[in-house]
Formats: sequence, structure tokens, C-alpha cells
Amino acid sequence: MGSLTADLIVACSDENRRGGIKSIYVADRTTVESFTAGAGHDYTAVTMVTPASDEFYELQFDFEGGGYVGEGSIENGSNLVDYTLTVNIPKMEKVKAQRVQEMWAGCKCIAVVTTYNGNAFVIGYDEVLGTDAAGRVSITENIEAELGGLNGYTLTITGKHAETLREYAGTLPYDIAGVGTVTIPT
Repeated sequence: MGSLTADLIVACSDENRRGGIKSIYVADRTTVESFTAGAGHDYTAVTMVTPASDEFYELQFDFEGGGYVGEGSIENGSNLVDYTLTVNIPKMEKVKAQRVQEMWAGCKCIAVVTTYNGNAFVIGYDEVLGTDAAGRVSITENIEAELGGLNGYTLTITGKHAETLREYAGTLPYDIAGVGTVTIPT
């Protein structure tokens, strides 16, 4: 930590950026031991508490239904980022309700999100707070009156970081249909 060490250059390719979260993978914070910091402001691997069984789970959502905001501040001389990850999950029904309930009733969670720009970020873990940066999940259930109205869940994950988000590139322990890992970014 300390002084500036290099220029921050905005290139032509940066002017054609896009927003949008492509995919989200979540894990209970009690299952994540640590992330391996790379040479830059990034992570290159994750270590799970019990490698044979602990894993990340995909959180699927509506197209353009996921967003992230991190608002930095200085509190009593400490740099902090209050973050919010919001995800809209369509159609209320029992299978989704069970997964949503597990996240809501469980411990805080850590997320790895991929973007349409081809990169990924870790939300809920940093080099200062470790797993204490993990976020709490809150839920809003929506069934609007109109036939074409909203029907689904809005998950909101909130927490604090003591650093800006770090990029992630590597594999995550993952299980959907028996797959053992997923390479990030996807």
C-alpha cells in the first residue's frame, strides 16, 4: 500500500466497454479457505476447506438481470467499499425457493462473477478482510398483479471490502451434472 507506481492509461478499446454480468458462482464462506493472490491485483486460484466436497454453485438469472455496485468511502481513516450484488431470478417455484432459502438462511457467501468483457471478479473476499468480506443475502419475492408483470426473486448480496475488486482467472471447484471444475473466466 502506498504511493502510485505507474500511469493509468485509457486505451481505444476501453471506450467500447460493456456492462453486464454473464455468470455468477457462489460458495458459502465457511467452505472457502483462501484465494491465491497473483502478481497484479488478481487471484489465480482458490483453496477450499474440504477440497473433496466444498464447491461453488452456479446462480443462473435473467439476461441483464444481474448487477454490481461498489461505493468506496473513508471511515475513520480506513478505505472501505460497501458493495451490492443484485440478481433477478425468474418464476417463483419450489426448486428455486429451496435454493434461495439455502442462501438466505446460510452463512455469508463469496461470489465469482464473469462479465461480457471477458473477465471475472471475486466479490466477498479480499486480502485485508479475507472471508470477513463475504456478503449477506437478502431476498425479495415478487408477483405483480398484471399478467405480464414480474414473477420471481430478487437476491441482494451486501457486504464490505477493504480493497477494490480483484480479477480472477483460474478454475473453481464446481458441480453441475457431475462436472468437477469450471474455468474462469468462461
